[in-house]
Amino acid sequence: MKPSVVILPVAGMTCASCVSAVEKAVKSLDGVKEANANLALGNVSIVFDPEKVSQESFVQKIIEAGYQSPGMTGEFSTNKSSQRANEIGDRQLLWVYILATPVALLGMFYHSYSPGHYLSFILTALLIVFPARVLFVRAWSQLRHRAPAMDLLVALSTLTAFFYSGITLWLPPSGTYHLWFETPAMLLAFVLTGRFLEAKARHRSVEAVNSLKHLQPELITVIRNGEHISLPATQVAMHDRVLIKPFEIIPVDGTILKGETEIDDSTITGEPLPKHKKKGDFVFAGTRNLEGGLTVLVTRPVGQTLLDGIIHSVARSLAEKAPSQQMADKIAGIFVPVVLIIALFTMTIWLTASGNISQALTYTITVLIIACPCALGLATPTALVAAAGNAARHGFLFRDGETMEKAGKIDIAAFDKTGTLTTGKLEIKDSLGIENLGIEDASVFYSMEKSSQHPLSKPVADALIQVKACNLSEDVQHAVRVIPGRGLSYTSSENTEYRIVSFDFIRQESSLEINEELISFATRHASNGRTLIAGVKDKEILWVMAAGDTLREDAFQAISQLHVMGIQTLLLTGDNHEAATALAHKVGIKEVHARLLPSDKKDIIQSLKSQGNRVLMAGDGINDAEALSSADVSVAMAKGSNLALDIASITLIGEQLSSIPFAIKLSRFTHSIIRQNLFWAFFYNVICIPLAAGMFFPFTGFTLNPMIAGAAMSLSSVIVVTNSLRISRLKFNP
Repeated sequence: MKPSVVILPVAGMTCASCVSAVEKAVKSLDGVKEANANLALGNVSIVFDPEKVSQESFVQKIIEAGYQSPGMTGEFSTNKSSQRANEIGDRQLLWVYILATPVALLGMFYHSYSPGHYLSFILTALLIVFPARVLFVRAWSQLRHRAPAMDLLVALSTLTAFFYSGITLWLPPSGTYHLWFETPAMLLAFVLTGRFLEAKARHRSVEAVNSLKHLQPELITVIRNGEHISLPATQVAMHDRVLIKPFEIIPVDGTILKGETEIDDSTITGEPLPKHKKKGDFVFAGTRNLEGGLTVLVTRPVGQTLLDGIIHSVARSLAEKAPSQQMADKIAGIFVPVVLIIALFTMTIWLTASGNISQALTYTITVLIIACPCALGLATPTALVAAAGNAARHGFLFRDGETMEKAGKIDIAAFDKTGTLTTGKLEIKDSLGIENLGIEDASVFYSMEKSSQHPLSKPVADALIQVKACNLSEDVQHAVRVIPGRGLSYTSSENTEYRIVSFDFIRQESSLEINEELISFATRHASNGRTLIAGVKDKEILWVMAAGDTLREDAFQAISQLHVMGIQTLLLTGDNHEAATALAHKVGIKEVHARLLPSDKKDIIQSLKSQGNRVLMAGDGINDAEALSSADVSVAMAKGSNLALDIASITLIGEQLSSIPFAIKLSRFTHSIIRQNLFWAFFYNVICIPLAAGMFFPFTGFTLNPMIAGAAMSLSSVIVVTNSLRISRLKFNP
């Protein structure tokens, strides 16, 4: 039996360890194939065998793990209370910086100013207790679930530095001493900024997915027992007959029983040109009926349409955890207990060896201070901030640090055609015969097109008025008839018939004479994938126009750069094979997949990934959403659909395709800098922790006191930050 998928809301998740606890609880049930808890959405997505396990069992396991779940919910529901407990808001982040900035300035430039010490203590205490408390709530949860992660590491280190500095301030020891209030203040500011930006990115994705539901009307007109009944979408059944009027959104997936029309299915295929549909053809929910009325037989249950599949696929992709977050938590899961064990061991050894509680405590605190992940905490965010600034200067934005990590590992780049490699705007590329039109005939054709809402009407009308001084006639506009699936027709008072139709239909009319010049014109442009429109007066073809999309100026350059970098390219499009092949040849792409549905694009991406490839997908529409969410790295044009933009991990603000190879170059360099930073941070800890613990004191008489430990910690941070600034100087050389 095919596995089932259910998404359950989970209340009480506040950190990565909570996510792990929920997943482990659900996976312990026989029949569960996969479980992905999502902290941002406040839910868990479960793939299971319905013959072996029930949904009630999932709820029971979640409750036993210490969380709450009210039961089954829709794919798009989120748990608001869980999100609020987990996230830091705009105002909270502002207060973090209001409190942390003075502390940092006092610590760096006015460290000997005594009143500043007390002010720093008060501000840091307020920071920990109020705006930054969300991090400590998570840390407590990690400790409670015995699953230490980065939050616990940061909380432990900041509290150690704060309390040590506070005790030293209020109960100063004899001799010199040092305070480190700026360390917890700025570390908290950096960490919480990263969490804030990550939450923002997640929310945009969730809101975009939810907004897709508005593509489907709330009420649907159903024909039952000869009567037209308006019903909510949830009450429409399989094999119902649905009535769809001109210019209405099609609400169901089904087969046309009656009617003929043009369908704008750009939400599904991404292509701007409408498709001619007649009896027996299939239509999809979320597309728009442009001309004639239709009666459609429902062949897929409401809630299981192709559009629903796109939404579900994207929503499930949001539940996947980033590998970098898993790695960070794994490192922290080892590092935190190791540091605690070393600190405890240090305390025990020195108490046993010297019996001096003060000395043992000093060594122990020095270990905890030197282990503060300041350099470790700065290693990644400082590099990412520098990379983000460089990216913005070059006209694109990374959604998060995970994207910066993955983009440099790409070995295949897949591109949508319309709106990505092309501008997505239909234009008249060439014409034949319009210069020979009389003003009267040109004005009739112009008025006919001005009355239509077809995507090609404006380009044709613009082409006519650029050549001839056309006059707009309201009489013509009011008398124009739409020929469903074919074009426009108008009959004058003198019984002269004017038609604007596809050239393909003209070929089928034996009464019309098509000369060699017309055939040559049509053949040449059809081979380039262009759409041909003709103007007919009675039995004479007066003009023909070739319409097509416009290739982006830097498309060839971008593809060439990717090939130089060793990255394979391919084209994924819903357009016909002729148009796709012609465009691919122009830009240098050899592998072409045409006439694809959104799920087909996703399947190709997943197939490439299953072969061990790392795949980038560039697209701009709702039809690209599944492929974008399935790819390792997704790229969207700034003027693309909201869904594509919010799913995309890279947004091309300047809409320059050449930004894609530079993003990969920048990612590779950033990843190299992060590795160097992490090496230095860990090297620092490996060397300094034994010194802080007094391991070499019996042999060399050398040890670290807390002040030197703080200075060493600060030096490691300076090295990391300086190294990260190299990213800002990386240049884009086309």
